[in-house]
Amino acid sequence: MLIWRGAWIVLLFLFSTHAWAFGKKQKTYLMGVMGDSLSAATFADTSVDIPGIQGLFRGSLENKPVQAEFLVTNKKNFSWSSGEKIHSHYLYLKDWMEMRGELLSVANVSFPGDKAKHLKRQAEQISEEVRTQKYLSLKYVTFMIGANDACAEDSPVGTPNEKMAEQLKSAFGVLAQIYQEERIKVLVSVIPKIPELGRKDVMETRTLGFLTCEQMRNEIMKYCNSITVWHSQEEYEKHLQVVIEKNLLIEKVVQEMSAEYPQLDLHLSHRFYEADIHPEELAADCFHPNQNGQERISNELWLDQPWFR
Repeated sequence: MLIWRGAWIVLLFLFSTHAWAFGKKQKTYLMGVMGDSLSAATFADTSVDIPGIQGLFRGSLENKPVQAEFLVTNKKNFSWSSGEKIHSHYLYLKDWMEMRGELLSVANVSFPGDKAKHLKRQAEQISEEVRTQKYLSLKYVTFMIGANDACAEDSPVGTPNEKMAEQLKSAFGVLAQIYQEERIKVLVSVIPKIPELGRKDVMETRTLGFLTCEQMRNEIMKYCNSITVWHSQEEYEKHLQVVIEKNLLIEKVVQEMSAEYPQLDLHLSHRFYEADIHPEELAADCFHPNQNGQERISNELWLDQPWFR
């Protein structure tokens, strides 16, 4: 009788230990996504390569029923950072972690139209999510901002550089206040060559309603004309210099924040700036990337991150 009772105690102890370990293993890590419409996958459900009304509703026709996320944002499906229907950073990292018996969740707090001044709020949203204690730690953050600052009409260089630098530092400061033993890995991307969207082959591409991209962007959408409209090499280089200065600013801030906040493991990627812009990878607005463009951004930046190999 004592032998059986002892056996039951041992079995109960083993079961309890296993259940505790299993429960602990099931806790997930968190990935955060900060940025603007590029990370929110604005218009990624559309494409210039199917002119007419089919181009506008390409995503909804292929993926019935229509998702709640459609057109303005498509974070869950086609975002380079968090999408589940392309090879996004979330899926790359999720696969990498599952091989190690770890789980991953993603919080994409990017928002169309956001600028550097909005990133502090986004960092606070990620911090609040971490404080729910549902996660072992914040494993990875993608940080892409600056296109709207370059396009802003605040000054000839968009958002004034000194102001933008302080805004970026505020956001990094919030991330640095997240307490955890593991350093927070943050992939920071520079801005692409936005003036390249003014190339002749892009402007002549047909899109929704068989309009040219020049008609769509300059007459209908009317955003970022300040650096996408040019008629000479001299004008092009002047507009490109705005992007170059913004990227140098981002690089300097990353260097300063790396020194000030050792708990942040920051890596700056120039791959997005170096990547060519292909008309067939644009959404129907001829500005944002479609799902193929989003996937190429993901691939380019994933190859450049140094942590998950």
